[in-house]
Amino acid sequence: MNFIVNKKGSVAVQIIFWMLYYLLVVKLFQENNNAKLDATLQAVVMVVTFAGISYLNTLFFIPQLFTKKRYLTYLFVVLLIITLTPFFLLWISKTIHFYSLGQKNLPIRSLGKHRFLRVLIPTIFFVFGSTILRLILDFTRNETRRVQIEKERLLAENKFLRSQMNPHFFLNALNNLNAVIRLSPDKSEQYITTLANMMRYVTYDCKHSRVPLVKEVDYIKNYLYSQEIKDSDLTATFHVSIENPAAQIEPMLLMPFVENLFKHGYFDGSQSASIDIRQQENSIWFHCKNSVKPNPSHNSDPAYSGLGIQNVKERLEASYFNKYQLDITNNTIHFEVKLVVEVDADAKS
Repeated sequence: MNFIVNKKGSVAVQIIFWMLYYLLVVKLFQENNNAKLDATLQAVVMVVTFAGISYLNTLFFIPQLFTKKRYLTYLFVVLLIITLTPFFLLWISKTIHFYSLGQKNLPIRSLGKHRFLRVLIPTIFFVFGSTILRLILDFTRNETRRVQIEKERLLAENKFLRSQMNPHFFLNALNNLNAVIRLSPDKSEQYITTLANMMRYVTYDCKHSRVPLVKEVDYIKNYLYSQEIKDSDLTATFHVSIENPAAQIEPMLLMPFVENLFKHGYFDGSQSASIDIRQQENSIWFHCKNSVKPNPSHNSDPAYSGLGIQNVKERLEASYFNKYQLDITNNTIHFEVKLVVEVDADAKS
């Protein structure tokens, strides 16, 4: 269908169609005991007439009448064409048959029901066929345009959503740096190095629509390390299994879930949060879980997720529509996220 909608492809298909139809009509006339010249002339007239009807219908009547909802006028024009065309073609056929070379002495055939139907049927076919084809092509073009507009809208929306991540990151980074310098000054140099790597990722890599999953994982590792430097009780078991290093994902897609573990998680030194990231074939599995702070007023609403997680949900809809499954459990006991995303393992950013 894309080939037909394409202008060059459409012209090629039409030329081939009319050539084949011309050859078919010539053959039918010759089988009907018509002389070669007679058959050729009648075939030319018939092809030109039906082509004229078809293009007049698709290029003028449909855009000017049907598309503008002037249905009764369009129906009247169509019926008029269907009625008059057979009489015109039969009159032309008689004239050619009578005046063709070597045919002057042959009697003119009368206008019979059989001959009339032989012209009426293809007339109806070309009128309604051209109408249906034009409507299908218009629908295809409109649908393609609609999908393109929707895609552009989603890309713009996704770009805006991702742009919100940078201010969020820098605010958290500055707060964490202040805490490290105040509580653990001996670890500040190591923390600044880790922070520099994280800032490089956010500033440069996150400009792309996709990043390698391994880079996203490295960023999460650096984030976990920065949390442990700030407070030794803030620990998390982190398991990673990546089958294909070329697998890519939306940048900063998983981080709001990880941040939520530490922001609302409960750490007493005896247990830690758990994070599991696995990639196999064209799927990425993400799972994280932690106990929540004993604050019933804050966690009483299971739907609570915060701005960051809401941002992720919107980004998933924009970039992985119908290609992801997200399950969030957030209650007075624990916070848990299960996410499965279908990705293109060798996609380019």
